[in-house]
Amino acid sequence: MWYHMLLLVTLGVVFGGIHCFGWNFSFPTYTEQKLWRVASLAVTVIPIATSLFFLTISILKLPYNLVVGLALTTLILCALAYVSARFVLLGLALALLRGLPPTAYIAINWTKFYPHFL
Repeated sequence: MWYHMLLLVTLGVVFGGIHCFGWNFSFPTYTEQKLWRVASLAVTVIPIATSLFFLTISILKLPYNLVVGLALTTLILCALAYVSARFVLLGLALALLRGLPPTAYIAINWTKFYPHFL
């Protein structure tokens, strides 16, 4: 079970890290740049924070009622924040298509770029 959690956290951090590569990209507005930065950080940090929280709860051996309440509340809040950040990233990625440079519309002859075997 711990291997699955470690795998999911690792994949979440890698996915968020890929979005953090766009930290210094140019954006049409300052607000969009800040939204991208906050959402990419959220997607990167939330899996780590959630897993550390659940690891801490399991180590502390708290009473069952308290653990269930804390775990459920934390899981719901983190899931809502994570899904919201993912939607912000998706919305920004689609919105940024409006400001493409003119060179993005040049048709490329793809047959020059892959090998011909037949």
